Amino acid sequence: VKLSELKLNKINIGTLPNAIFKSGKMEGKKSDGLLYMTDDKEFLTEKIANRLNCYSEDSLRKNWKTAEVLRETSSKGYEVIKICGQEVMSNLQIPYMKKLAEICSTNGGRILNIGYGLGLADDFIEQLRISKNITEHHIIELNDSIYQSAVQWREKQSDKEHIFIYNGSWEEILPQFHKPFDGVLYDGYPLEKELICRDAIPFLEVIIEKKLVVEKNGVITFFVDSVDGFGKNFKDYLRSLGIHNYSIETVSMEYQAEADVLQYKNFLAPTLTEIKYKSNE
Repeated sequence: VKLSELKLNKINIGTLPNAIFKSGKMEGKKSDGLLYMTDDKEFLTEKIANRLNCYSEDSLRKNWKTAEVLRETSSKGYEVIKICGQEVMSNLQIPYMKKLAEICSTNGGRILNIGYGLGLADDFIEQLRISKNITEHHIIELNDSIYQSAVQWREKQSDKEHIFIYNGSWEEILPQFHKPFDGVLYDGYPLEKELICRDAIPFLEVIIEKKLVVEKNGVITFFVDSVDGFGKNFKDYLRSLGIHNYSIETVSMEYQAEADVLQYKNFLAPTLTEIKYKSNE
């Protein structure tokens, strides 16, 4: 099966709430018109095909907010949360979340995290509050149950007055911010089939469009659904957005062949910085 033959049932991203998406389309660059972070078509074909089997419908968005959250211990002993039948996070990812938290906290200041999940990254961000001089910690969480977990977690934090948690989609919440962040971590979930392996791309478009990252020194990081780094098309795309410096660190994991949760032998932790906003002219 070729990547272009996978039936993604195209979604009109422009109809999503408060979105300002160009949808990351690079016409003529990819056979299906969609931009991905990697150019590895074999990886994408296998990954997307496997993930499509988990989607009962084209979009999970209408049910995600109020959906029940299943908190399970997998047969191999991993703590897992599932929403709408999707594995959202497991504690196997602790080293990876630690690295993403370190990257987004590089400059201290105002930090934004998209997706609370098990709270792994947010725990690490709070641990860095003093050493990195983090002044504000903002969290956006769509699912109501996980949002409540985040609120309960906040009450246990020593500097809770500087932790702000929002219940809603990032598409709805981002336009409400008017001051840029020093560091941003995106660990959302692809709620449409079309966004599998590429859901960070429309997020990047919006946060740059809204100028919500400090120019030049601000840092963006995110979960990378790839094993070989950024492809040429994605690098070109970053430059088109005004992101002029990007690097990737490899987070080596203890690969367990019998693990029944999402894993790679290596997770990739990106750093995007040296952002130059285009003039409004």
